[in-house]
Amino acid sequence: MRSTPDVTIFTVSTGGAQRAMTEGRGGMSASIRDMDYLMGDNEMKNFAASTGGMSFFPRFAGEMPDIFGRSIRRSGQNTSSFTIPRRQAGRHI
Repeated sequence: MRSTPDVTIFTVSTGGAQRAMTEGRGGMSASIRDMDYLMGDNEMKNFAASTGGMSFFPRFAGEMPDIFGRSIRRSGQNTSSFTIPRRQAGRHI
């Protein structure tokens, strides 16, 4: 992955409720499916961590407001930004 120091990525897994209902159930194909989920989770964690972000794995839709409203917004408050004024016609700033 190319380094992007100005970009922070937050990953949010979806389908947690469905996944919770099917985890650990039935045979070899279920074990492979569970392993696919775990590998995907790991990729999401590594991707977010490499950019300074965080990963979230909600089980229910009701958890989304907390993720977006508090956790992600709070992490944005720890950063600073600045702007450079545009040059106005006839003036040098």
